[in-house]
Amino acid sequence: MHEQSPRSAYFYANALIRRYRERGPRQIGDGEAGEYVGAGRHFLEVMHQRDPHDVGALVMLYYFDASVFPTFSGGKDWLSLIEEVLPQKQLTPSDRNGLSVLVECMADGSCGTGEKRALSLIRLVQESHWQLPDGFRLEFSYWLGRGIEADRLLTLASELEAASGYSVLTPQQRIALHVKAGDAGSALFTGLKWLESDTLRRWLTRQKATLG
Repeated sequence: MHEQSPRSAYFYANALIRRYRERGPRQIGDGEAGEYVGAGRHFLEVMHQRDPHDVGALVMLYYFDASVFPTFSGGKDWLSLIEEVLPQKQLTPSDRNGLSVLVECMADGSCGTGEKRALSLIRLVQESHWQLPDGFRLEFSYWLGRGIEADRLLTLASELEAASGYSVLTPQQRIALHVKAGDAGSALFTGLKWLESDTLRRWLTRQKATLG
């Protein structure tokens, strides 16, 4: 891996920030902790400068500034940059991972993003990439993270699946929600359909753990 590549900057930034978060300023010392945070933040910036359309880098910067050390933001509106970039590019696996982290952060409140702004970004993904399931799955993940009732989540999943033509739930998630909603019959039916469809038994371990 080239030492100046965006990928190397990503891993180095992650390593620095992870060390800071795992040990914390009390164990490292305030001065050294600040150095870890500052260096990690610098390499996120490097990653963004080398590829301004990398959604993963933008998400990391937004998450970092919003939840780890807000005073490093420098007045930049990373979320607006994410919204600007999204319609212009094809989503990569890195982008998808970044968007998943972003939606989780928005849902649990750790990024301080309001519901209206969060849903607006999700709608942007749906409209810009309407032929893909990503936006619909992000919407479901958002409401799942917000902790709405299981029966409402199941209804939402049905609506999103009808609109997109894609599944937004894994069989495990669907079974768990049916159980949480008190619908043992639907949970059993979903489990049986899962077993029937998995003719090669690729998910046998998960099936045993779920259906027990």
